[in-house]
Amino acid sequence: MPENRVQTLDRSLDILEELSRSNAALGVTAIAKRLSLGKSTVHRTLQTLCWRGYIAREGENYRLGLKVVELASVLLNDLDIRKLAEPVLMNTAAILGEAAHLVLLDEGEVIYIDTKASSQKIINMYSKVGRRAPVHATAVGKAMLAFLPEDEARAILIRRGLPRLTSTTITNQEELMGQLKEIRKTKIAHDHEENELGIYCVGTPIFNYTGKLAGGVSVSGPANRMQEKGLEYLASIVKKTGEELSARLGYVKR
Repeated sequence: MPENRVQTLDRSLDILEELSRSNAALGVTAIAKRLSLGKSTVHRTLQTLCWRGYIAREGENYRLGLKVVELASVLLNDLDIRKLAEPVLMNTAAILGEAAHLVLLDEGEVIYIDTKASSQKIINMYSKVGRRAPVHATAVGKAMLAFLPEDEARAILIRRGLPRLTSTTITNQEELMGQLKEIRKTKIAHDHEENELGIYCVGTPIFNYTGKLAGGVSVSGPANRMQEKGLEYLASIVKKTGEELSARLGYVKR
């Protein structure tokens, strides 16, 4: 057991784990007895966990809250989507000879959760796994933003802003909203060196079985090489990749 552990956090996790093992809601006395803790300590900890949504109260008893389910579902969905996407990304990278990325929308930013590239290509720094990037300046960010409710998309842009990263970055919200309207028609977005000079990207959204946005996929590479391959050709492959990933997640086109 680590020497620098936080005792209050330990107690909180002990309570969560005890409730997860129980088939019924438990009261303060029962929890305190099972964990050999003082009732006042258990009561204070439960109040905090309730306030944060990790515990729900049922009369005088307590059970796990929906926040726990939310966290678990996010983790499981992310793991599932990476596993399902891996062969598709590898195939796309092999066909195009460029880096293919699986991306999620997190707190109004793009986060790369998987990247595959042909062995000869170097993945640009902004698309390494775990990296974050602004939605307004990335193809995949715009592709995902286009399929959010408009008020939610605008709220993200207001909160995050539209900082200029290169000379081609879109910094006007209305101009970007107009572009998102077109993206909704084609399901294809482009990044004309808007996030990183010399890098061109093509992105598309992916949807889950409920028809909701699940993430996005993109392909990126040196601008001159991408243009030589033909932007329409790249867009067609990226779009097919997104459609295959959506189908693997149970999405049925309506």
